[in-house]
Amino acid sequence: MRVAEAVSALNGVLLNTPSISAFNGFSQKLEKIQNGWLFIAPQMLDSVQITQAIQNGAYGIALTKQNAQDFKELIESQNEIAWIEVQDLSSCIARLIRYKILFFSTNVIALNSVQFAIAKEIITDKKAFVGNEKEALLESFNNEITTIFTDSQKILELSFETLTPIKPLSAPFNLISYTLFDVRFFYAVREYLLHLPYLFIDDLSALVAVCEQERVSFELSHFKEIAFLKPNFVDRFLNLCDYGQSQQVLITCKDSVLFAKYINYFSEYARWGKLACLVPKSYKIENPSQSISHYAKKSEIISLIKNKEFNFMLIFGIDDSELFVLLEKHKPRLERSLFDEL
Repeated sequence: MRVAEAVSALNGVLLNTPSISAFNGFSQKLEKIQNGWLFIAPQMLDSVQITQAIQNGAYGIALTKQNAQDFKELIESQNEIAWIEVQDLSSCIARLIRYKILFFSTNVIALNSVQFAIAKEIITDKKAFVGNEKEALLESFNNEITTIFTDSQKILELSFETLTPIKPLSAPFNLISYTLFDVRFFYAVREYLLHLPYLFIDDLSALVAVCEQERVSFELSHFKEIAFLKPNFVDRFLNLCDYGQSQQVLITCKDSVLFAKYINYFSEYARWGKLACLVPKSYKIENPSQSISHYAKKSEIISLIKNKEFNFMLIFGIDDSELFVLLEKHKPRLERSLFDEL
């Protein structure tokens, strides 16, 4: 990127006449600055950071007006590199991302949260960005990015137009069988078994279809699991078991829309099992038809689980990490005896 292009993209002002004419890359992270790069300096800037950026080989530094005034003498003494004054770091980063989207004719794919989680598992294309942070997207544009997959509204707002995956009229794969938490299908003459709930089969279809349409490389065999409707199998003592090795499953959720979908899903596809729901006292379920218990404090969750008969327990208001902490806290403590080995 030529210096004049960078100044225009950042909506900045070139403070000097540098001896360099172009940048090889750019970064907000000091440790990533390489020879020939532009350092987009943070709001809280000191002379040590500037010196380090120059030592790392920075050809230019973009900084706020206030920082430009604070380091006026340093700027004058390092006149060979480009000094670019910007009004606001957030807006200049946004402008630089927009510039790169236009430069590479990058397609922006707007995903829902489930599609995004699947995309992070399977997309392998080096020219595709799968993420929801502007800073990470900016860094990725040091290479050619032809497609952006995101569920971030902040990133979507930077694009000029977006594409939303929809369920294709004809599925891109041949479904063989499914259970509550698995799907088995043929795709491109290969059979796959994914630990993906059948509830999300349309999201997988839409994502695969859009990848085919945009010629984005992906690998279904890379799929491991996603956090949505993730089953945690437990024994009668609430010890975690291997996948499929018990008749009791705990499932956490913090999204009220998804929680309602989970209830409907089990009501339709798991009528043979006992479904129980555990929700905060403040949470109201419309048209409750299941066994529902309420907790006032998260510390009450384990005791409520122990006193409930269920095959599937949906717990609203916590995630898996919180559940695991609660399970660990309530594990029985083994006391040492006189006969234990020292």
